[in-house]
Amino acid sequence: MRKTLTLLALLNAPLFLIAEPGLNLEARTGITFAQFDEELYYSNDSSLCSLLEWKEQLLYTLALKTSLETDSFYAAGDFSFSSNIISSQMRDSDFLKDGTKFSYTIHDAECYALNASLSAGIKLTRSSFTVIPAVKAEYSYDSFTGGQGRGWKGDPNDLWPNDGLYHPWDSPEAHYLPDGKNHINGVDYALHSVNIFAGLAIRKSFLSGVTVSAQVYVSPFSYHFAEDTHKNSHGGSIYHDVFYGAFDSLEYEASILCPLTQKLVITAGIKGFHILHKKGKAFMWFDEESRDIPLGQKAGIKAIKHTVYTGIKYSL
Repeated sequence: MRKTLTLLALLNAPLFLIAEPGLNLEARTGITFAQFDEELYYSNDSSLCSLLEWKEQLLYTLALKTSLETDSFYAAGDFSFSSNIISSQMRDSDFLKDGTKFSYTIHDAECYALNASLSAGIKLTRSSFTVIPAVKAEYSYDSFTGGQGRGWKGDPNDLWPNDGLYHPWDSPEAHYLPDGKNHINGVDYALHSVNIFAGLAIRKSFLSGVTVSAQVYVSPFSYHFAEDTHKNSHGGSIYHDVFYGAFDSLEYEASILCPLTQKLVITAGIKGFHILHKKGKAFMWFDEESRDIPLGQKAGIKAIKHTVYTGIKYSL
Protein backbone atom coordinates (compact mmCIF):
# COMPACT_ATOMS: atom_id res chain seq x y z
CA MET A 1 0.00 0.00 0.00
CA ARG A 2 2.83 2.40 0.91
CA LYS A 3 4.60 1.62 -2.40
CA THR A 4 1.38 2.34 -4.31
CA LEU A 5 0.94 5.74 -2.62
CA THR A 6 4.59 6.61 -3.30
CA LEU A 7 4.20 5.70 -6.99
CA LEU A 8 1.05 7.80 -7.30
CA ALA A 9 2.81 10.78 -5.70
CA LEU A 10 5.71 10.48 -8.16
CA LEU A 11 3.36 10.26 -11.13
CA ASN A 12 1.54 13.39 -10.04
CA ALA A 13 4.67 15.44 -9.35
CA PRO A 14 6.06 17.72 -12.03
CA LEU A 15 9.43 16.83 -13.55
CA PHE A 16 10.89 20.19 -12.43
CA LEU A 17 9.28 22.84 -10.26
CA ILE A 18 9.29 26.07 -12.34
CA ALA A 19 7.49 28.35 -9.88
CA GLU A 20 9.81 27.52 -7.00
CA PRO A 21 10.00 30.42 -4.52
CA GLY A 22 13.17 32.49 -4.80
CA LEU A 23 14.96 34.95 -7.04
CA ASN A 24 14.78 34.43 -10.81
CA LEU A 25 16.71 36.07 -13.66
CA GLU A 26 15.50 35.99 -17.26
CA ALA A 27 17.07 37.17 -20.53
CA ARG A 28 14.89 37.52 -23.62
CA THR A 29 15.34 38.24 -27.29
CA GLY A 30 12.62 38.85 -29.86
CA ILE A 31 11.14 40.99 -32.59
CA THR A 32 8.71 43.89 -32.23
CA PHE A 33 6.10 45.36 -34.58
CA ALA A 34 4.16 48.53 -33.78
CA GLN A 35 2.17 51.44 -35.16
CA PHE A 36 1.55 54.84 -33.58
CA ASP A 37 -1.10 57.16 -35.02
CA GLU A 38 -0.49 60.88 -34.43
CA GLU A 39 -3.54 63.05 -35.16
CA LEU A 40 -4.37 66.75 -35.30
CA TYR A 41 -7.90 68.14 -35.58
CA TYR A 42 -9.20 71.45 -36.91
CA SER A 43 -9.85 74.20 -34.35
CA ASN A 44 -13.27 73.88 -32.64
CA ASP A 45 -14.04 70.99 -34.95
CA SER A 46 -13.95 67.20 -34.86
CA SER A 47 -12.70 67.00 -38.45
CA LEU A 48 -9.31 65.37 -38.91
CA CYS A 49 -6.68 67.79 -40.16
CA SER A 50 -3.52 65.66 -40.19
CA LEU A 51 -2.62 62.00 -39.64
CA LEU A 52 0.91 60.66 -39.22
CA GLU A 53 1.19 56.87 -39.10
CA TRP A 54 4.48 55.81 -37.53
CA LYS A 55 5.30 52.15 -38.16
CA GLU A 56 7.94 50.14 -36.30
CA GLN A 57 8.20 47.54 -39.05
CA LEU A 58 10.78 45.15 -37.60
CA LEU A 59 12.66 45.86 -34.38
CA TYR A 60 15.15 43.59 -32.64
CA THR A 61 14.38 43.48 -28.91
CA LEU A 62 16.57 42.58 -25.94
CA ALA A 63 15.04 42.33 -22.46
CA LEU A 64 16.10 41.53 -18.92
CA LYS A 65 13.70 40.55 -16.16
CA THR A 66 14.19 39.75 -12.52
CA SER A 67 11.47 38.37 -10.25
CA LEU A 68 11.17 37.49 -6.59
CA GLU A 69 8.62 34.93 -5.47
CA THR A 70 7.49 33.46 -2.19
CA ASP A 71 4.55 31.17 -1.56
CA SER A 72 2.22 34.18 -1.34
CA PHE A 73 4.02 37.15 -2.94
CA TYR A 74 5.36 38.10 -6.36
CA ALA A 75 7.46 41.09 -7.48
CA ALA A 76 9.26 41.76 -10.76
CA GLY A 77 11.33 44.33 -12.62
CA ASP A 78 11.56 44.38 -16.42
CA PHE A 79 13.68 46.38 -18.88
CA SER A 80 13.81 46.15 -22.68
CA PHE A 81 15.54 47.92 -25.56
CA SER A 82 14.52 47.70 -29.23
CA SER A 83 16.19 48.98 -32.39
CA ASN A 84 15.14 48.65 -36.02
CA ILE A 85 16.57 45.84 -38.15
CA ILE A 86 15.18 47.40 -41.32
CA SER A 87 14.07 50.98 -41.86
CA SER A 88 10.72 51.83 -40.33
CA GLN A 89 8.27 54.14 -42.03
CA MET A 90 5.99 57.15 -41.53
CA ARG A 91 3.00 58.00 -43.72
CA ASP A 92 1.80 61.61 -43.53
CA SER A 93 -1.72 62.55 -44.70
CA ASP A 94 -3.40 65.98 -44.67
CA PHE A 95 -7.15 66.53 -45.02
CA LEU A 96 -9.66 69.26 -45.75
CA LYS A 97 -12.63 69.68 -43.42
CA ASP A 98 -14.82 67.71 -45.84
CA GLY A 99 -12.48 64.71 -45.51
CA THR A 100 -10.66 65.13 -48.84
CA LYS A 101 -7.05 63.97 -48.55
CA PHE A 102 -4.94 66.45 -50.50
CA SER A 103 -1.45 65.44 -49.37
CA TYR A 104 0.12 62.01 -48.92
CA THR A 105 3.83 61.48 -48.32
CA ILE A 106 5.99 58.54 -47.22
CA HIS A 107 9.16 58.85 -45.13
CA ASP A 108 11.69 56.19 -44.18
CA ALA A 109 12.61 56.40 -40.50
CA GLU A 110 15.09 55.03 -38.01
CA CYS A 111 13.68 54.19 -34.60
CA TYR A 112 14.37 52.69 -31.19
CA ALA A 113 12.31 52.01 -28.08
CA LEU A 114 12.82 51.64 -24.33
CA ASN A 115 10.55 50.11 -21.72
CA ALA A 116 10.88 49.69 -17.95
CA SER A 117 8.38 48.40 -15.41
CA LEU A 118 7.96 47.34 -11.77
CA SER A 119 5.15 45.06 -10.65
CA ALA A 120 3.97 43.37 -7.47
CA GLY A 121 1.14 41.00 -6.61
CA ILE A 122 -0.32 38.46 -4.25
CA LYS A 123 -0.11 34.77 -5.19
CA LEU A 124 -3.22 32.65 -4.72
CA THR A 125 -2.46 28.99 -5.41
CA ARG A 126 -4.80 26.05 -5.55
CA SER A 127 -3.47 22.73 -6.81
CA SER A 128 -1.77 23.40 -10.19
CA PHE A 129 -3.39 26.83 -10.68
CA THR A 130 -1.93 30.13 -9.51
CA VAL A 131 -3.75 33.44 -9.73
CA ILE A 132 -1.85 36.69 -9.14
CA PRO A 133 -3.77 39.98 -8.76
CA ALA A 134 -1.09 42.60 -9.40
CA VAL A 135 -0.29 46.26 -9.98
CA LYS A 136 2.37 47.59 -12.32
CA ALA A 137 4.07 50.93 -12.98
CA GLU A 138 5.48 51.22 -16.50
CA TYR A 139 7.39 53.78 -18.56
CA SER A 140 7.92 53.46 -22.31
CA TYR A 141 9.69 55.63 -24.87
CA ASP A 142 9.51 55.36 -28.66
CA SER A 143 11.68 57.56 -30.88
CA PHE A 144 11.60 58.03 -34.67
CA THR A 145 13.96 60.00 -36.92
CA GLY A 146 12.28 60.52 -40.27
CA GLY A 147 14.22 61.36 -43.42
CA GLN A 148 13.11 63.36 -46.44
CA GLY A 149 9.90 62.06 -47.96
CA ARG A 150 8.32 61.26 -51.28
CA GLY A 151 4.70 61.63 -52.29
CA TRP A 152 1.93 63.72 -53.77
CA LYS A 153 0.69 67.17 -52.78
CA GLY A 154 -2.50 68.73 -54.08
CA ASP A 155 -2.35 71.94 -52.04
CA PRO A 156 -1.69 75.43 -53.50
CA ASN A 157 2.00 76.15 -53.50
CA ASP A 158 4.00 78.81 -55.30
CA LEU A 159 6.84 76.37 -56.00
CA TRP A 160 5.05 75.06 -59.09
CA PRO A 161 2.27 76.23 -61.43
CA ASN A 162 -1.26 75.55 -60.11
CA ASP A 163 -4.74 77.02 -60.10
CA GLY A 164 -4.71 78.04 -56.43
CA LEU A 165 -7.13 75.24 -55.47
CA TYR A 166 -6.86 72.10 -53.34
CA HIS A 167 -6.99 68.78 -55.20
CA PRO A 168 -7.03 65.14 -54.02
CA TRP A 169 -3.54 63.70 -53.61
CA ASP A 170 -4.21 61.00 -56.23
CA SER A 171 -5.66 63.38 -58.86
CA PRO A 172 -3.79 64.45 -62.04
CA GLU A 173 -3.49 67.96 -60.59
CA ALA A 174 -1.43 66.76 -57.60
CA HIS A 175 2.32 67.32 -57.76
CA TYR A 176 4.88 64.57 -57.02
CA LEU A 177 7.92 65.39 -54.89
CA PRO A 178 10.86 65.29 -54.99
CA ASP A 179 10.86 66.71 -58.50
CA GLY A 180 14.56 67.46 -58.93
CA LYS A 181 14.24 71.00 -57.56
CA ASN A 182 12.09 70.69 -54.45
CA HIS A 183 11.88 68.07 -51.73
CA ILE A 184 9.76 67.10 -48.71
CA ASN A 185 11.39 67.79 -45.34
CA GLY A 186 11.73 65.09 -42.73
CA VAL A 187 9.81 64.71 -39.47
CA ASP A 188 10.95 63.38 -36.08
CA TYR A 189 8.64 61.95 -33.43
CA ALA A 190 9.11 60.89 -29.81
CA LEU A 191 6.48 59.48 -27.44
CA HIS A 192 6.76 59.15 -23.65
CA SER A 193 4.13 57.02 -21.92
CA VAL A 194 3.57 56.43 -18.20
CA ASN A 195 0.97 53.88 -17.15
CA ILE A 196 -0.24 52.60 -13.80
CA PHE A 197 -1.72 49.16 -14.50
CA ALA A 198 -3.93 46.82 -12.48
CA GLY A 199 -4.55 43.30 -13.66
CA LEU A 200 -4.46 39.57 -13.27
CA ALA A 201 -2.01 36.78 -14.12
CA ILE A 202 -3.00 33.12 -14.30
CA ARG A 203 -0.63 30.14 -14.37
CA LYS A 204 -1.30 26.48 -15.01
CA SER A 205 1.34 23.82 -14.37
CA PHE A 206 1.29 20.38 -15.96
CA LEU A 207 2.73 17.02 -14.89
CA SER A 208 5.59 17.38 -17.35
CA GLY A 209 6.71 20.54 -15.58
CA VAL A 210 5.56 22.80 -18.40
CA THR A 211 3.75 25.95 -17.26
CA VAL A 212 1.53 28.19 -19.36
CA SER A 213 0.76 31.73 -18.26
CA ALA A 214 -1.59 34.52 -19.32
CA GLN A 215 -1.89 38.04 -17.95
CA VAL A 216 -4.02 41.08 -18.72
CA TYR A 217 -3.59 44.62 -17.38
CA VAL A 218 -5.64 47.80 -17.80
CA SER A 219 -4.50 51.30 -16.78
CA PRO A 220 -6.64 53.29 -14.30
CA PHE A 221 -4.22 56.16 -15.01
CA SER A 222 -2.07 57.00 -18.03
CA TYR A 223 -0.02 59.96 -19.24
CA HIS A 224 1.36 60.40 -22.76
CA PHE A 225 3.60 63.19 -24.01
CA ALA A 226 4.57 63.42 -27.69
CA GLU A 227 7.05 65.69 -29.44
CA ASP A 228 6.83 66.23 -33.20
CA THR A 229 9.57 68.11 -35.05
CA HIS A 230 8.84 69.21 -38.62
CA LYS A 231 12.30 69.90 -40.01
CA ASN A 232 13.17 72.84 -42.24
CA SER A 233 16.20 74.93 -43.17
CA HIS A 234 15.91 76.84 -39.87
CA GLY A 235 15.93 73.73 -37.70
CA GLY A 236 12.24 72.97 -37.59
CA SER A 237 8.93 73.62 -35.85
CA ILE A 238 8.30 71.69 -32.63
CA TYR A 239 4.84 70.58 -31.54
CA HIS A 240 3.85 68.95 -28.25
CA ASP A 241 0.79 66.77 -27.60
CA VAL A 242 -0.32 66.01 -24.03
CA PHE A 243 -2.78 63.29 -23.02
CA TYR A 244 -4.19 62.19 -19.67
CA GLY A 245 -6.44 59.17 -19.50
CA ALA A 246 -8.13 56.48 -17.48
CA PHE A 247 -8.62 52.92 -18.68
CA ASP A 248 -7.29 53.79 -22.14
CA SER A 249 -4.16 51.57 -22.16
CA LEU A 250 -4.10 47.77 -22.22
CA GLU A 251 -1.30 45.26 -21.86
CA TYR A 252 -1.42 41.49 -22.21
CA GLU A 253 0.98 38.58 -22.43
CA ALA A 254 0.82 34.82 -23.04
CA SER A 255 3.82 32.58 -22.44
CA ILE A 256 5.00 29.02 -22.02
CA LEU A 257 7.82 27.84 -19.75
CA CYS A 258 9.62 24.55 -20.43
CA PRO A 259 12.15 23.25 -17.86
CA LEU A 260 15.60 22.04 -18.89
CA THR A 261 16.84 21.45 -15.34
CA GLN A 262 15.51 22.31 -11.92
CA LYS A 263 17.03 25.80 -12.21
CA LEU A 264 17.05 26.45 -15.96
CA VAL A 265 13.90 27.12 -18.00
CA ILE A 266 13.27 27.99 -21.65
CA THR A 267 10.55 30.63 -22.16
CA ALA A 268 8.60 31.81 -25.19
CA GLY A 269 5.66 34.14 -25.58
CA ILE A 270 3.94 37.14 -27.10
CA LYS A 271 3.36 40.50 -25.44
CA GLY A 272 0.95 43.21 -26.58
CA PHE A 273 0.38 46.86 -25.71
CA HIS A 274 -2.47 49.14 -26.84
CA ILE A 275 -3.20 52.82 -26.41
CA LEU A 276 -6.88 53.12 -27.24
CA HIS A 277 -7.90 56.15 -29.28
CA LYS A 278 -7.46 59.23 -27.10
CA LYS A 279 -7.75 63.00 -27.64
CA GLY A 280 -5.64 65.59 -25.85
CA LYS A 281 -4.20 69.09 -26.19
CA ALA A 282 -1.79 70.32 -28.88
CA PHE A 283 0.90 72.95 -28.30
CA MET A 284 3.66 74.62 -30.30
CA TRP A 285 7.04 75.13 -28.66
CA PHE A 286 8.05 78.78 -29.02
CA ASP A 287 11.13 79.39 -26.88
CA GLU A 288 12.50 78.82 -23.37
CA GLU A 289 10.69 81.93 -22.07
CA SER A 290 7.27 81.44 -23.64
CA ARG A 291 7.56 77.63 -23.75
CA ASP A 292 4.44 75.86 -25.08
CA ILE A 293 1.79 77.97 -26.81
CA PRO A 294 -1.66 76.30 -27.07
CA LEU A 295 -2.75 75.78 -30.67
CA GLY A 296 -6.44 75.70 -29.85
CA GLN A 297 -6.65 72.33 -31.60
CA LYS A 298 -7.21 68.82 -30.34
CA ALA A 299 -4.51 66.18 -30.78
CA GLY A 300 -5.17 62.46 -31.05
CA ILE A 301 -3.18 59.32 -30.33
CA LYS A 302 -3.60 55.60 -30.89
CA ALA A 303 -1.02 52.81 -30.71
CA ILE A 304 -0.58 49.06 -30.94
CA LYS A 305 2.62 47.09 -30.30
CA HIS A 306 3.43 43.38 -30.30
CA THR A 307 6.62 41.57 -29.31
CA VAL A 308 7.27 37.88 -29.97
CA TYR A 309 10.10 36.57 -27.80
CA THR A 310 12.06 33.61 -26.53
CA GLY A 311 14.34 33.52 -23.53
CA ILE A 312 16.08 31.62 -20.80
CA LYS A 313 15.25 31.84 -17.12
CA TYR A 314 17.56 30.92 -14.24
CA SER A 315 16.53 30.40 -10.61
CA LEU A 316 19.13 31.44 -8.04
